[in-house]
Amino acid sequence: MYDDWGYSQEYMDQQEQGSVSSDFFQQPSAQTYGTNVGMQGGGGLLDSLLTPSFMSDVQTTFMPKQYNIAADEFTPGVNDQATYDAFLEMQKQGYQPTKEMADMMMLTGDYKKEGAFIKNKKTGELMTKERYTNELKNMMNVDSGMFLSESAAAPNIFSQASLSQALARSGVEGGRAGMAKPMKLSSLRAIDPASFSAQVGQRRGSLADKLVGQRQTAAATGGDFAGYGGRAAATTAAEEAFESGVQNIYGDVGRQRGQALQGLAKELADYQGLIKTVQGG
Repeated sequence: MYDDWGYSQEYMDQQEQGSVSSDFFQQPSAQTYGTNVGMQGGGGLLDSLLTPSFMSDVQTTFMPKQYNIAADEFTPGVNDQATYDAFLEMQKQGYQPTKEMADMMMLTGDYKKEGAFIKNKKTGELMTKERYTNELKNMMNVDSGMFLSESAAAPNIFSQASLSQALARSGVEGGRAGMAKPMKLSSLRAIDPASFSAQVGQRRGSLADKLVGQRQTAAATGGDFAGYGGRAAATTAAEEAFESGVQNIYGDVGRQRGQALQGLAKELADYQGLIKTVQGG
């Protein structure tokens, strides 16, 4: 799913399009890598550091578990076609049931049919079939809190709490979700352009010094009018070499950031593997 240079190329494309300013490398970032770093698509630190494709991959990875419930699996033993149709409509609109809701609909997990009643095994509560179907009907909406949006913002994969919640949404529950470790905040430094400011500044300085020397050499080439062409050609060559050198600097930074992002992508793939194993995919 991931290639080693994809994220690097995306960064370099953004720079060429002007969305990443070279001036950003000149000053250290004022941002800090605290535990409150957000990842909610609102222009925060992570949104500015991570590429759109990586953010999209994070969102896709932690999509809520999809329940493909057949008609005969929905409220088994209870004829409730209208509520089943409402459930299918919720899925059509991009919502998936929580595990509790799915268990309630399929009478699995904490729910089972007991004689003429529906029993919640956790609480011991008994519901008549009429009450059961009415409760399900009333829950077929977003406000019930029993459905999860497939278009929810990407979780903060650098926060243990946010990661555990996201894994639970995807069907990984309990201890298994808690065992998954969040990505290290320190890895953000490897993709923060400001982290390369010293390197960029030093290399640009060396290029600038070289350019000054080459211009001086060009100016001394042929002092009369006949030497003008040679001076101009030498000056142009020096300036082109400087521009090429600057582009190489930012290209190297882009590749280094791309490699760091690839490391994060491999960690994201581990989360995907855990989710796939639990979901049986």
